[in-house]
Amino acid sequence: MISFQPTAPHVGRLILPRPEERTPEGRVWIQMAEKDEPVPLVWENSAELGATQDVFFSSKTEQAKSGGNCIPERLKDWRSVTPLESLAGARAQDSLLVSLPSPAWDGKRYVIQAAPTEVSASEKAPVQVLAAEGKRMLVSEWGPEKSEPVWLNTEARLEKTDLQRFVGQKVWIYAQPQANGEKLVTGLRPQEVLHFSADQTHTGLKNCQTALNHLWDSLPNTMNESHRVLLQPQGARPAFQVGQDLLALHLFGSYQGPGGDASPVVGGHFAYGKARLNSEKDFDLSYHQVYGHNPNDIVAGKVSWDAYTGGLDRGWMYTRPVTDMLIDHPALQRTYDFGGGMKFNFFQTMEVELERMEARYRVGDGDGIAVVTPRTNCSQDSANALFAVTQRILELDRTVAVYPGESQYKDFRELVAIAEDLQKIYAPLGAPATWAANAQRLPIPVPGPVSRVLQVLSTYQTVLPRDHQERVAQVMLRHGAQIFIQQTNCVGAAPVVETPHGPHRLPSLPVWPG
Repeated sequence: MISFQPTAPHVGRLILPRPEERTPEGRVWIQMAEKDEPVPLVWENSAELGATQDVFFSSKTEQAKSGGNCIPERLKDWRSVTPLESLAGARAQDSLLVSLPSPAWDGKRYVIQAAPTEVSASEKAPVQVLAAEGKRMLVSEWGPEKSEPVWLNTEARLEKTDLQRFVGQKVWIYAQPQANGEKLVTGLRPQEVLHFSADQTHTGLKNCQTALNHLWDSLPNTMNESHRVLLQPQGARPAFQVGQDLLALHLFGSYQGPGGDASPVVGGHFAYGKARLNSEKDFDLSYHQVYGHNPNDIVAGKVSWDAYTGGLDRGWMYTRPVTDMLIDHPALQRTYDFGGGMKFNFFQTMEVELERMEARYRVGDGDGIAVVTPRTNCSQDSANALFAVTQRILELDRTVAVYPGESQYKDFRELVAIAEDLQKIYAPLGAPATWAANAQRLPIPVPGPVSRVLQVLSTYQTVLPRDHQERVAQVMLRHGAQIFIQQTNCVGAAPVVETPHGPHRLPSLPVWPG
């Protein structure tokens, strides 16, 4: 038998309460195992996000539904929908699996203080793929004492995923126990993906900047490959300590040909996230997906790599070139203590702002639909959330005193300098009214046509996903950050087919917001 291990300490399936079961605190239900009874779950203080909304569908919502987008129909006409309710009710069925962040059990219910993370499964195991047949894989555990081979069923989309490509490879499989005792494989991660071992290492600022600018050059010739690049602008030195928080910049590109993007202006997508190096020298990566409603039923929120990139039902690893940049900088990693109980942690503040934006997207700021446009999209609204973090940093710089003799002085000055440089990217011509309101936790004004144009113009450096990712990475390089880059290029994709228009799934540059 395969020896599975938990993907996280507390994983369960969210269940939306019936209207008559709702409570003012926004309680939902969670089923922690297939045969367990659901128990209550509460996200304490989520009202402080300012994202609780009445949900009343508009004609725009119905139009998006008729166009194939999955909308939160079960939340229609609900008042005061909380961020946890919008997560539980995001899909038509109670199918969303999540891991809970440090839940407290009071004997009757689980209580959490931050957003759950969407995951693909509750268990994982390292295996070698011996054979594949349709949606089944024959696997054996890798290691000195291999287990007996066993056939496992998968959720693979055979029109997009070719399991034969993994035969002979060592992979991590993510699996969900079924009521009949079997395991359903819901996601894959090749052994080398997100493992801290670089194919290429570049040292020195100019070399790192050049490498960053040419990351996508070889994509058309590297289908079904993954690569890892390490950038060290201050020269070779120990990097990435186990357990330290790393800022993640996520980008996926597009492909052209049958089943791909027919337009020469092709799709792309940007997201922030957080990663940590674990004791096995693999990176645990989760994304904060500010994601519009879509036909794939991808839900805006905090999403683990195995659910978003490696998931066999809707993961992008198989059909898109993906570039994840993991940024190591001490100024982002420490908790600053200004005395009198006033503290600041970059990642905690970042996650709160992004959780707020994600909750707004799940209910479309009240009309039930977040439609992707050049003005409202993943890239700009991720930047919008991080703009609020930089505003907080600059406000601290104006209101607290950190003296040269303090151990945190150097890191804090670096943090302020990073925030100032990021603001030059986020709003080089001044922040639009909607961004300023978001940063101040005020009601978001509804912009007219002229205001929409001005917003795009004033935040133009964050409209295009690839441009956004590389501009932020260049800022971090100039400030001495080390960056580990994981690229996957349609790994496990269905075979490339020659057509009159060129190869099926030919990667191309992401130039339009997702």
